[in-house]
Amino acid sequence: MMTEWQECMQYLHFPDYECDDPQDHRYMSGFHFGMFKKMIGFGRILTLIARRYLFHTETGEIASGDPYTRIEYARRALLAWCSFSTASKREPRVCFPELHDEFPELVTKSGSGWLIRHFRHLVKMIRNDEDELFSEETHALINGLSRGFGTRWAQKVRQFQVPIFQTNTKGAWTLRFDDILAAALDAGPLSNEKVTLPSVLMQRLQEEYLSKRVREVTEAVLSYIYANRQPDTEWVLFPVCNFGAQWGTESFEKKWKPKIPKSFVVFEQFSGSLIRAKIVGRIDDMTCEQEINPKL
Repeated sequence: MMTEWQECMQYLHFPDYECDDPQDHRYMSGFHFGMFKKMIGFGRILTLIARRYLFHTETGEIASGDPYTRIEYARRALLAWCSFSTASKREPRVCFPELHDEFPELVTKSGSGWLIRHFRHLVKMIRNDEDELFSEETHALINGLSRGFGTRWAQKVRQFQVPIFQTNTKGAWTLRFDDILAAALDAGPLSNEKVTLPSVLMQRLQEEYLSKRVREVTEAVLSYIYANRQPDTEWVLFPVCNFGAQWGTESFEKKWKPKIPKSFVVFEQFSGSLIRAKIVGRIDDMTCEQEINPKL
């Protein structure tokens, strides 16, 4: 499983838009087409980006000083990443070319942010599919997505900017930059350390009769839960959409989640579309046993 820093870098650096194998989805850079179609999964992405600019220097080191003094800096970074070049004067604005000097890696001088450029690169790559690696369904999907995507993204960017205490809005549960920044401050700096599961848990996993792919997925899910555990609860909110994108599928919940043995992970619908998960067994006991019996 990649670290939080590595995951965040997917959303800040463009990948090589090449594909020699239809099963290799690195060109998607942490997205799947369903995220563009349904406009979902951006909560985690934007929170990771906000944490990068709140807590870190360009090299990944922890920035000095109080992160609360960098809230507006992080907000500008989010605006730059989301920026969409348009002549529309409608408020709130969605085009921020003036942020290019401060964030040249996130927005162009014309106001095209990272996300819209990534989407356009994907469209161009698939349309120029000379080796016929992509199916007719994929071509039809990308052609359909490209029609009106800019308009839908601009609407989403306006929603992001709705003040958290604004009344008389239809977007009562709309994701907003205020929510993202609050969550980012609470989460703290991005982790860049590889997660090591307790040896007891790894031994159980190795002894379980699973296909190679299911074993890899199960270990990745266990690693995510273990890395994000909190001292006051054994449950962890599980980002199904984003997790599926890392495996190149928008059907992770239907394709892979049911194959994860219930003897290792329990999933539960938490609130609305939110899913939480926990590792079966007491993690503290596993860790203690590992310390007492280091050869296990």
